[in-house]
Amino acid sequence: MSSTSRIALCMFACASLTLVLGQPAFAEAPTADAILKFAPKGTVAIIHVEPKAMADAIGGLAKSIKDDSDIAQSKKPIAAAGDLAGKIDAIDLYVQLGKQGPEFIAAVRTKLGVEELFAFLQKNVPVFEKSRLAKGEQGACAVEQGPPLKFLDGKAVKEVGEGVVLVALTSAASTGDIVASLKAGASESLLKLAKGVDTTAAAWGMADLSAFTKSESDAPRIITGGIDPAGKKASAVKLTFSGADNSLKFVKEITSDTGGVFAGLFDVKQEEADVTLSFTVGDKFIGKIMEALARARTMARRTVSAMNLKSIGMAVALYMSMKDDTKVPASLNDLIKENMIGPGSLVSPSSGRGKLKTDDKGIPTEEGDYVYLVLPVNADGGLVRAYEPPEIN
Repeated sequence: MSSTSRIALCMFACASLTLVLGQPAFAEAPTADAILKFAPKGTVAIIHVEPKAMADAIGGLAKSIKDDSDIAQSKKPIAAAGDLAGKIDAIDLYVQLGKQGPEFIAAVRTKLGVEELFAFLQKNVPVFEKSRLAKGEQGACAVEQGPPLKFLDGKAVKEVGEGVVLVALTSAASTGDIVASLKAGASESLLKLAKGVDTTAAAWGMADLSAFTKSESDAPRIITGGIDPAGKKASAVKLTFSGADNSLKFVKEITSDTGGVFAGLFDVKQEEADVTLSFTVGDKFIGKIMEALARARTMARRTVSAMNLKSIGMAVALYMSMKDDTKVPASLNDLIKENMIGPGSLVSPSSGRGKLKTDDKGIPTEEGDYVYLVLPVNADGGLVRAYEPPEIN
């Protein structure tokens, strides 16, 4: 499955769980027309989310996570996201096609201030843990030592409006550039797509990714969808590919037993180049989401372990080459002493150990997770040099 396809599914199927950062720039509840008109210049995708309508669903998701599950560490931030969702009326995420690639502007309609929103990120999102806000021009606050975001308080930026916090991740050189791009209005392509979207849903969106995908690409070119987090009616996401061959390939991937984290989540219908993914949010669907998250976590752990073991194998080969193939490392610490790998390469993400204890020279003082096999100097180079014990993974 292409990376664009995976992004498309995550963007809509998980919108109700992930877009709790910020949005609209309207004092009153914005209409779909107002949301489209507020779009910055070059917008290729718009996602509207009403977090308050999703607070219960997010809270239910957090409660469904067992303390001894593989994703137990996600329980606290998801619960916090549910609490925050109850304080945000709406979020409108605009994706632009900038000179240096995709850029993002989110308008958060809330009574919370910039500091309160940022405090949530600091507490619940690891990448923001050591960040701080630095006040700049036009009431903007830039994030330092973290993701290059800018927060604009609508009280100080009249183009945004009171009761709104604008969150921007763009290459714009100044706040003025960001503000100047607002209210250019959605493109004719997006306006046309909007006519086929249920904009009364608590979460809806559309994207024209044609500019990102080549004509022969197997990634979707057009995406539209609406999600009802209350589960009172069916939710659906429609993906349009460049041709029937690509849409059929996507369907086979997502419905197969090896369809990754999305297998079994949706009812899938294909018609020529179009694929519609239907689902109803509820306990059953949340259960499937939990299974999908667990599978994704397992796949990620195994990927990291495979990379660790590969780096160990390459380091052993390099070590022997440096010794003119007359000596093999007696232990993995020998590779660390030669700066060929770091202590982190000896830790499996499945063990949950974190970092190894080391001495003042950075050499581990305890055993790593992988079993190292000291083979003879003349052993076949294709033989396994290290492996992860099955009881760990």
